[in-house]
Amino acid sequence: MHEKGNCDFCGSEDTYIMDLEKASKKQDYAIGFASDFEDLLEQYTHQYPYEYLDYAHKVADALLDIENFFSLPSEKVSIFLKALLPDLYKNEPKLFDGLVVPIFRLNSESVKESGIFKGKSWKDFENDIKRNNRFYSTMVNEEILKLFFGSCIKNLPESKKLYRARIDDAGIGFELKDMGKAPEGKATPGRLNASGIGYFYLSEDSRVALKEIKAAVNDVCTIAAFVTKSSKNNENLKVVDLSQIKNIDILSFSDKDVYLMNKEILKDIDNEMQRMSGRERSEVLYAPTEYMSDLIKSMDVDGIMYDSSLDSGVKDIVLFEDFNDSDSKIVAVKDELKTYVIKNITYNFEERFD
Repeated sequence: MHEKGNCDFCGSEDTYIMDLEKASKKQDYAIGFASDFEDLLEQYTHQYPYEYLDYAHKVADALLDIENFFSLPSEKVSIFLKALLPDLYKNEPKLFDGLVVPIFRLNSESVKESGIFKGKSWKDFENDIKRNNRFYSTMVNEEILKLFFGSCIKNLPESKKLYRARIDDAGIGFELKDMGKAPEGKATPGRLNASGIGYFYLSEDSRVALKEIKAAVNDVCTIAAFVTKSSKNNENLKVVDLSQIKNIDILSFSDKDVYLMNKEILKDIDNEMQRMSGRERSEVLYAPTEYMSDLIKSMDVDGIMYDSSLDSGVKDIVLFEDFNDSDSKIVAVKDELKTYVIKNITYNFEERFD
């Protein structure tokens, strides 16, 4: 399947393509690819009780609802599926042309067993963790959630530059040794840390790092630069990249029903990570993401990466350990410590329609 040519479906030129005629006639051509799609389609059924009609869609439309899976119109997705899986289409035409529902919808026990929130929604979890069980929720299937987090693990390359900004209330500026995480017991609640637990917040962009501390005019702010490095055991900085949580490849899952029953919750997690916070840091507001952070910390990774809520093109990183730790995988750039006074702030705004 390492062929290049022009794609008849999307119109792309000189790109990697698959010959669907070969795929339908040669057993050794695209066999893994075709079997993955066959397995995926077998997660749907055209036989279901009337009360499930609200969940029914054409299978092509159902696959279009999977994040970043197809970028084609529904009609072309349908043509593609029929060409890729001619035998399945011949035997079960209603699976392609009729209305189908995901099989997991018909089995509430499977959702309780393999659903991230055991059949409940993100809103249910949010209410539970904020109002009932702040530090422990019986609603969460932690092993399933860690399965998805594990699919987002990535190693950061050496010498990747990151920035940290702090406001100095004394109006002087910080020394480099003071640019690490907040001391234990003094940390204010953050998106991924509870009150009193200091984590090391960084950004890929120095200006974004400055914006995110919400400095006011005449505030004195210090920005420090850091670079990643490998540890004594030659291990790179390893993070769970939550910016990819809704883009996980369903074909990488052996149990595709587990992905399908949880995909809306993955989107909810992504939305929560991109929610902008106000000046007042409410621990109740951050409780759901703090819970996820604690779970990720138990996975033997160094931290969490996510899209900045102020600039989706910039990644933020929170590390569980400090740059001053003995075997840290990040070091300070000593000659790039700079202190600034905020002289003016530009606001962009739009009218709200609630």
